[in-house]
Order: sequence, then C-alpha cells, then structure tokens
Amino acid sequence: MPFKDFTVGQVLTSAEVDNFLMKQSVMVFDDEADRTSQLGTFVGEGMLTYLKNTDSLEYYSGAAFEPVSDPVLSQGEPGQYLESLGTAGANWENFINPLLLLGV
Repeated sequence: MPFKDFTVGQVLTSAEVDNFLMKQSVMVFDDEADRTSQLGTFVGEGMLTYLKNTDSLEYYSGAAFEPVSDPVLSQGEPGQYLESLGTAGANWENFINPLLLLGV
C-alpha cells in the first residue's frame, strides 16, 4: 500500500479507496471480535486498529495484530522523565516539579 498523490479530475476507483484510504487509516473497533468480524480476511501488513474495550492501538505484522508500544519509553518509573536516549540505552532521571522548588 504505497502513497499516492491524486490530481484534480482523476477518477478514484474502489480499489484505490480501499488501498489508499481504508487500509491506511486507524480503524476503531469495539474489541477483537468486532475487528475480526468486520475485517475478515481483508487485512494487510501495517494496518492500524484501535480497540475501545482495552484502549489499545495495534498493528498488523503480516501474521497477527500486535500491540503498538515503545518499550524504551515505558521503562521509566512514575515520577521520572527520559533525559537521553543513546546507543547505550535510555537514561532516566527523577522529575522535580518546578513549582515545588518555588514553594508553590
């Protein structure tokens, strides 16, 4: 599903609507069962779906729907922020609210 730049007056076919609009959007479903019944076999690698029951974003890997996540950004503890991200990995630091420093 590549990108396509349409021109004024160009005829848009049903296949183009499917490939360039439907399959390249984030589709919202109630849950996995709803997604399965709605999409059936019309799935393609890179598709994004949002499941309302779990508030989760998933992509189709070519074999199955997998969660979209960034493990690096989910490694910090509450109250920490990501200071740097380099070849050695993520460096997390404790967060100090600037308002606390001002006594607010």
